[in-house]
Amino acid sequence: MKMTSTLLAISLLGVSSITHATGCSDGSEPVKTVSSDGSYYTYKCNVSSAPVNSTEPGTVSLSSDVQKSTTTGNWFPDEVMYSPHYAKYSQQFRLKAWTSTHWQFADFDNDGIQDFFMITNPMQTGFDWSADSPECNTSIGTCFSDVGSFSLIKVSQMGQSFTGVEVTNDFFIDNNPIEMKGTDGTDLHVADFNGDGVFDVFQTENVSINKDKTGKNDMFFLSQPDGTWLESTATHVTGTWDCSYCKWGTKGHGVKEGKGLINFSHGSSIGDIDGDGDIDIVVTSIVWHGWTKSQSKRTENGYIYCYINQGDGHMKVRQCGDQWGNSGELGDIDNDGDLDLVWGARQMSWVLEWNTHDKMPGCTSHNSCNSAFNGVLLNDGTGNFYERGFEFDDVFTKTTGFAYQGTPAIGLIDLDGDDDLDVVRSHVGMLYSGAGMTIEENIGNGQFRTVLHEEFCAGNTNKNDWMRNEGGSHNCWVNDFKFGDFNKDGLVDIYLDGHDANKSNVVQDGTIYMSNGKFTYDIVNPNDADYPLKNINLRTTRK
Repeated sequence: MKMTSTLLAISLLGVSSITHATGCSDGSEPVKTVSSDGSYYTYKCNVSSAPVNSTEPGTVSLSSDVQKSTTTGNWFPDEVMYSPHYAKYSQQFRLKAWTSTHWQFADFDNDGIQDFFMITNPMQTGFDWSADSPECNTSIGTCFSDVGSFSLIKVSQMGQSFTGVEVTNDFFIDNNPIEMKGTDGTDLHVADFNGDGVFDVFQTENVSINKDKTGKNDMFFLSQPDGTWLESTATHVTGTWDCSYCKWGTKGHGVKEGKGLINFSHGSSIGDIDGDGDIDIVVTSIVWHGWTKSQSKRTENGYIYCYINQGDGHMKVRQCGDQWGNSGELGDIDNDGDLDLVWGARQMSWVLEWNTHDKMPGCTSHNSCNSAFNGVLLNDGTGNFYERGFEFDDVFTKTTGFAYQGTPAIGLIDLDGDDDLDVVRSHVGMLYSGAGMTIEENIGNGQFRTVLHEEFCAGNTNKNDWMRNEGGSHNCWVNDFKFGDFNKDGLVDIYLDGHDANKSNVVQDGTIYMSNGKFTYDIVNPNDADYPLKNINLRTTRK
């Protein structure tokens, strides 16, 4: 094990506070707001005194009229003691996928064993991912695939051994006439969107390879009576098309029929943002809007898109914020009973970034950058996120002093057992070179303080050596965070869904930050003898 330093002492109660009772003190049923991937909730009673208790996973009893969740849908179920890490990389070894990232547990067949869905960006001949940029090279083959970019792995257990077999092609049907050209999945959610009691699947994607956006984006598979899932973007996703900012060859933004969100969407979170009892989707967009060369400054930073559920899985997409970003996570930060949005974006304010490039989005001159927002966007109660709350400080590398410029992943969890949501953020340097993590403790009244700053991979020490293209062997980052109590000590541990082309000792996929309390952690890698999760054997894909 490798030890990290203690940055702040605070009492830690952990997950042992989870209770299992029901109802409000006056006998009424609490109002439930679904959050994240549908596995945690916000409750509100009509009375202000007695605690609200929940049978749902990840909730605690509180002495107030608001029942806050303390975990996101990224919580490991208690019965899961295996890591998908091994199966993810088996998909790459079997030449199915270039990368395997973002996954969700779900017992889709109700056999009592948690299965998992994961993104498996398809291996396509025309790409050379060892190059500085994954641009299409038709001289070595086609660059597009008709294969979807996620997999469903059915898990079986025999004693302490776990076995997985891919069953994607057995259950998923795609009748959408628009091909999955350039499919590259970036985020994944499993939840009951159409209210039939069966899991559905939503995947955030981009189709911007070589700036080609003719394919389908943001795939949406809804459950069917026959037990299959049908790709339903063409039938169940509508929205507006606008050309207020025509760039990137797509002439506009919004939703085009059958395609889903046309812009490059990078991150997403799901939950009931408007309080009507169904699960909505919030999606980032990393295309800037609202500025032309004739304007002295940008009038808008960008667009946040919301897929508003109509109650049966039909989604109407609308703008619900004005921030550029690449990650976001829903949770009740201000304790008012609705879901706020913790937002992450590239730090456009750092002048050194301008010095490296001729021009950067959000910057109008060498000394004037319209910095991207990293912090809490408050819900107005109807599912809009225009009001800025707390803003996190820029994070600088320990090795170079340069600013970390991206926030690929955000996790929300009550790490210290004080019944509010703390924030875990991953950070990357220029184009995913260099990586780190911070923990922001929620200290109440809408305020946070940084209690942990880890640096996983060192970035370039000279700005002249900063990467100019994304991809290649320099990449190092955390895709996502999962949480659980892996050694059953009542403390919340952090599981890293990581990517490390540099092969560091920390950002290995499946690495666990094992909590010692007081925001101190032991680092346990999957190849360590004391790793607490079991391996899983992935059998040959079914035909």
